[in-house]
Formats: sequence, structure tokens, C-alpha cells
Amino acid sequence: MEFNRIGDYTSGLLYGEQAVALSKKLNLPKPESEALNNIGIIYYNSGKYPEALDNYFKAYKIASTNNEKEEQSSLLSNIGAVYDDQGKYDKAMEYYLKSQEMAYQQKNKQLIASNYNNIGGVYLKRNDFKTALDYFLKGLKIKQELGNKYGVSNALLNIGTLYYNMGDFAKTIKYFMGAYKYKEELNDKAGVAIVLGNIGAVYLEMGEYSRAEDFLKRSLIKSEEIRSLSDMSNAHLNLSDLFKVTKKFEQALDHYTTYKALQDSISNESKSNDIGRLEAKHEFDIQQAVMDADHKKEIELGAEREKIQKYVSYLIGVSLILVLLFAVFIYNRFQITNKQKAIIELQKIIVEKKQKETMDSIQYAQRIQQSILPSEKYIEKTIDRLNNKS
Repeated sequence: MEFNRIGDYTSGLLYGEQAVALSKKLNLPKPESEALNNIGIIYYNSGKYPEALDNYFKAYKIASTNNEKEEQSSLLSNIGAVYDDQGKYDKAMEYYLKSQEMAYQQKNKQLIASNYNNIGGVYLKRNDFKTALDYFLKGLKIKQELGNKYGVSNALLNIGTLYYNMGDFAKTIKYFMGAYKYKEELNDKAGVAIVLGNIGAVYLEMGEYSRAEDFLKRSLIKSEEIRSLSDMSNAHLNLSDLFKVTKKFEQALDHYTTYKALQDSISNESKSNDIGRLEAKHEFDIQQAVMDADHKKEIELGAEREKIQKYVSYLIGVSLILVLLFAVFIYNRFQITNKQKAIIELQKIIVEKKQKETMDSIQYAQRIQQSILPSEKYIEKTIDRLNNKS
């Protein structure tokens, strides 16, 4: 990202590609996605929109597959910016709103503020100045709270553009100069090129041609330095208008011819077709990523269900064994109890039999004794009979 910020796009692409290759080799999806995103930003700043989208879509597919929410939301915003620059505002707004929804969920204030600026930009291009200004001011407030100088500079740039479209050139210059101060401090060469071009265009509109030429030429030099096709294109168009107004027609024609050539390289028919193919491929890749993620999730859920089923079966098996052991225990206790009862019954019978035999023997003896012993009357009669004989 540092090479991108200072406008050294060649080095940025070189290191970006190396980062992608190394991430793939080490199987590190998050760094790979981040590297692809950075490459996309470099191509975007260079005005190479199909290449930018290609890298953004690749990064988004990886981020979606690995459920990297923060990376996804950032990429959605970047994709929206490409469509925005292509004039496809409905498509741009669709991606900005998707990004903003995810940013709210993640409470990502940086991205929320950036999306406010981007959404405000769409309203600005639709000439809804009031709504645009509301969004720009929301974004500016958050960026200031976070101390994000780069974000503050962009917000000031957007507000200046709004006042330009409203015809308030004094406020336009005020906000553009504020943005320029931050861009210079940050050494944001791409940002400096844009702001210089904008200030030159305002002075051109105000009829201050000397100042306009100075800022527009400085913008062109900075744009050529960083090889930004879109900024070079804008600078040549504005210089063409300037020299036409000042009746320097040869120079006006030269700049306009260069402008047209740059425009052709940015947005010719083949490039539009490339973007269409990339978009279709992206939709397919995202669907495939979602399907792969769902399939992976289903496999994981199936494995989890199988694990739970095994655990339940194990519990049932253990429970059955415990029930069986308890049943055996109860049965043994029942057998022992029955055996003890039988012994007790047998002992009772034996005791009762002995008691009966004892009783029988006593009664029998009593009968014997009763049969041997003479009655008292018999004894008395015997005694009387013996007395009479004597």
C-alpha cells in the first residue's frame, strides 16, 4: 500500500504479485486476499478498471470462502468505486450499501465513514446536493474523530466538489485547498494530482486563466509521474478547454487529441466487454464459493451428527448394561430371599413337628399314667374290704 500511496505503481504491482505468490505457496488465504485487494487499488488508481475488478473479485472470492467479513465489506466498497467511476451509479450504490450493511454489523467506523463519502458521491452525481452534503458531513465527522487524515482529506475533496457543482466557487476553493494541505502532508501523490486538477478546473471556470494553467500543468506532471491514466486524461481535457478559451487553438487540439487517446485506452468497447465478463465470472465464483462453503458446513455438520450419534449409542449401550446388571442383581436377591424363605418355612415345619411330637408324647404319657394310677374310690373300697376281712 505504501507504493500505491506515493504513486510508485510499478513497484507496488511487483511486490503485490510476489505477496500473492508467496501467500499461495504457504497456503495463507487472508494475506493473499489482502495482496489482491492492494493490486486492485493500484490498477484502479491507474484507471485500469478491468484489471482492478479482476483482482477485487479474486480477493472477494477468497474472503467469502474463508468468512473474512471485514475484508469482504472493504472489497465490496472498492468494487462499487469502480462502477462509480464507470458511471454505473445504480451498480455502484448496490455495492456501497452491501458494504455499509456489513460495516455496521462489524462496527467498523473507518469503513462506515468511507461509505458515507462514496454514497454521498453518487447522490452528488445525481444532483441531489442536500443528501450528498449530509453524507459527506457524516463521513467527515467520523474521520475527524478517528484522526484519519487521509479520510479527512477525501471528505474535504468531496465537499469541495459538491460546492463546485452548486456554483459556490469560494467554498469550493476553500475545501480543495484544505484537502490539498492534507494530501501534501501525507505525500499522497495520486491525491495531490486530483486536487491540483480540481483547483485548476475551478480557476478555469472563474476565468482566472493564469492560475488555472499553473494548477492544471502541475496536475498533469504529477499524473504522468504516477502513470494515472484517468488523472492524465482529466488534466489534458481541462488544458484543452483552457487553451481554447485563451485562443491557443493548436495547443488546445494537441491536449484534446491526447485526452481522446487516453479515454479510448480507459473505456473502449473491449474493456467494457472485459468488465462484463469479469462481473459474470465473479457472480459464478461467488455462487460457487457459497456452495463450497455450504458443502463444507454440511460435511462438518454430518461429522458432528455422526459423533453425537456415536456418543448417544455409547450412552444407550452403557445404560443397557447397567440395567442388565441391575436386573441380575435383583434376580439374585430374589433367589436368595426365596431360598431364605424356604429355609425358614422348613425350619418352622421342623419345629412345629417336634413340638407336635413332644405334645403327643406328653399326652401319651399322661394316658399311661392315668391308666396305671387307681382311682381314689377304688383305693377306698379296697381298704374297706381288707378291714372287713380282718
